[in-house]
Amino acid sequence: MNRCTKNIVLSALLLSIGVAVAGEVSGPGASGSDWKSELVMPDPRPKPKDLWNSIMAEEPVRLEGASFASGSAILLHSADDKLNQVVDVARQHPDLKLEVSGHTDDTGSAAANQKLSEDRAAAVKAYLVRQGISASRIVAAGYAGTQPLTDNKTEIGRAANRRVEVRYEVMDDVKICAIK
Repeated sequence: MNRCTKNIVLSALLLSIGVAVAGEVSGPGASGSDWKSELVMPDPRPKPKDLWNSIMAEEPVRLEGASFASGSAILLHSADDKLNQVVDVARQHPDLKLEVSGHTDDTGSAAANQKLSEDRAAAVKAYLVRQGISASRIVAAGYAGTQPLTDNKTEIGRAANRRVEVRYEVMDDVKICAIK
């Protein structure tokens, strides 16, 4: 392999790993001088390109205890403040999807608790719809006592487990810089 061929192979190798090569080839029959090359290293600090990205933040709102009449799916006015927080966020973010989940403690029959949890989730969904949030943006489900927050051995524990949660994902624009 002659010197010119070696330099061309070296240039190809450097290009394959991202190093630009500038130079001129000369050899026997050209100007009689040897091949010259100059390595051009990539800028170590490429210019940033602004991109917008979104991050997801889950914001659960929990309605506990006295938000419903005992053993029923009738919402009490004590739930209004928390539900209005959900309405405000849903209005600010029209692409937001909401999940309403009803939960109970473990007292009573499993079938009755399942129905009660479904009915309470449906009552919260109906409240949100009455406030102008599209029903197509809301999924309601009942989970009875299958997802307790704490044990059901005490009245305090059972009270914490009797709840409706509204979960939603908020898309907040955050400016990030990506190097390209």
